[in-house]
Amino acid sequence: PLCKRALEIREKCFGVDHPDVGKQLNNLALLCLNQGKYDKVEECYKRAIDIYTKHYGKNDPNVAKTKNNLASAYLREGKYKLAAQLYQEVLSNEQCQNATNNLNTTTETIRDGSTVIKI
Repeated sequence: PLCKRALEIREKCFGVDHPDVGKQLNNLALLCLNQGKYDKVEECYKRAIDIYTKHYGKNDPNVAKTKNNLASAYLREGKYKLAAQLYQEVLSNEQCQNATNNLNTTTETIRDGSTVIKI
């Protein structure tokens, strides 16, 4: 598909660990999620998390957003414990940055709570 080809082009132009590659991995993961290719979804999101962490640090919003995306994929797949762990990581990181009043934190808290209820 075009999304995979776009990833290959970005890897060739920018290098395999460039943040633009992370962005394309997020796009590819979403496409795979909609197609039910959960193994590929996890692979793409984890690789994007690694790239963003390497470039920006573990508390960067790109890392949190991608962890949130992976957690949502885990929910869809019925992997509630894995989802809850990731949501908790996102919450912890955002709270460490004094973001307790942030809309993103509120969203993560709600999702975390709904995940725990399902477990």
